Amino acid sequence: MSEEPLETAAEGHEFRITCDEILDISSAGTFRDQLVQALVSERPVVLDAEHVERVDTAVLQVLGAFFHDAGAHDQMARWHKPSRNLQQAAALLGMQGILGLAGEHSAGSER
Repeated sequence: MSEEPLETAAEGHEFRITCDEILDISSAGTFRDQLVQALVSERPVVLDAEHVERVDTAVLQVLGAFFHDAGAHDQMARWHKPSRNLQQAAALLGMQGILGLAGEHSAGSER
């Protein structure tokens, strides 16, 4: 996972997090730390999840808390190309709405 500011003409600086291919309990703590940094930055957050192959419940719970906290602080958070595997894992646990994936239909979608 990496983070870097992404400048766009319409939105200024965004806090971008590129998700690893495997998001499991062994990486949940590090991933959570990156999400906390994104919240502290108070910048819009972009989660690039195009290459996520596997995600487990622990990471989905971390993401749920992140989206809840971002919403509570009116901080924009969006997905960039969430993978089909991420979408399917979220759907299996009924977390699409919490994670902002409810309108995603393909791995090529961007929100």
